[in-house]
This record gives sequence, structure tokens and C-alpha cells, in this order.
Amino acid sequence: MNIGTGIETSVTEIAASLRAAAGSPTPPEHAPARPGEQRRSCLDPSRAGRALGWRPGVSLRDGLAATYDFFKKETNR
Repeated sequence: MNIGTGIETSVTEIAASLRAAAGSPTPPEHAPARPGEQRRSCLDPSRAGRALGWRPGVSLRDGLAATYDFFKKETNR
């Protein structure tokens, strides 16, 4: 099953969220797309909603920040 928000999010937006979580002012570096690279994706969580009663409860930005914090704590142990 696809688990996601159902909202298309660009890699640039994800990078910005991770930079914000890390407090990094460094802008991302953009490179040409690689051959065969997927250009767009949006996960539809409706099947998980029907089968499991699941709905997104955390925004992508908040989820990325929590994931960043978790891994930062784990690597500093």
C-alpha cells in the first residue's frame, strides 16, 4: 500500500524542509536529471484509508523535522 499525504511534493520542497530542520543556510545544488529518473510522484493513501482506517496525521514538514531529529540523536550517541 502507498502511505503518503496524497499531496505532490517536489524534491526542492523536501530539501528546503530538511535544511530548515537542520538550521542550514546552504542552498541545495541542482544537477541535470539522470537518464530514467522519475520526474513526478504522488502517493495516494486512499487504499490504506479503506483497509486500515489510516489517514495522514503529521505534515510532511513536521515528519521530516522529527525524522531528522531522531537520526541526529542516534548518530550522536
